[in-house]
Amino acid sequence: MNKVKVLEDLVKANVGAILVNDEMEKLVGNYAVVIDSVTEDENIMCRYDKHTGERIIPKWLEELRNNTENKMNVLLIKDIDDADDRMQLRFKEILKYQAINGEKIPENTVIFVSYKDNSKKINETISNLLIKY
Repeated sequence: MNKVKVLEDLVKANVGAILVNDEMEKLVGNYAVVIDSVTEDENIMCRYDKHTGERIIPKWLEELRNNTENKMNVLLIKDIDDADDRMQLRFKEILKYQAINGEKIPENTVIFVSYKDNSKKINETISNLLIKY
């Protein structure tokens, strides 16, 4: 079966986050809101403004919520194997609950997680939350 067709079927089913290699990442990357797996916590999680106390959602979540033009949103967590175990585990809530700090990700969002080097270890907890493509 054609790899692109299999990927299309997984996207349509939207049953969970899909693990893809660099080659397949290029197919979805142009349409995706991207989070680099090696980034500061404040770029992934919600935080509070020091002065006002206002809750601030991360930019990637704001972009997904503001995307009303497309029937489907695409979130790409890029190069998960570049991140160490602690950094990888920061994505557990996104992958398991499709939320971050209690803030839901839009239901029409398909999540992809890419890796560069298959020989690098992806954290077992994270790996168990992914559909291997």
